[in-house]
Amino acid sequence: MDDVVTLKMPFRFGGRFFKEKDVDFIFRIGTMEDACDYYLKCRFEEIKDRDPGDVHMALLFAGYIFACQRQYRKPKYNFNHAVFWVTNMNTDSKAKFVKAMEELTGRAKEKFGSKDVEKKK
Repeated sequence: MDDVVTLKMPFRFGGRFFKEKDVDFIFRIGTMEDACDYYLKCRFEEIKDRDPGDVHMALLFAGYIFACQRQYRKPKYNFNHAVFWVTNMNTDSKAKFVKAMEELTGRAKEKFGSKDVEKKK
């Protein structure tokens, strides 16, 4: 699958030690919609008014669930893992996540339109 993004996510073991594991994510428009519907409890247009940390957690978890569904795997991790991932992610994984989010928001603007794009026409 070409749209799968693999990020190294931190996991705590032994109380204070961290171990990184590769976790697959898929970030698509449906991922944003699921994050809004199920985790943020808001409409898609209202996502920009939400706290960015909450949005990142919801998008990470929705992307993880979407990847599990597409790969026919049962999810091993829950939303609490996504909270830990966002707060303790390494810089390489953060850079990959930011790049995936930039691509995702670009696709969202193309699909749903933007006021800036309409003004240029």
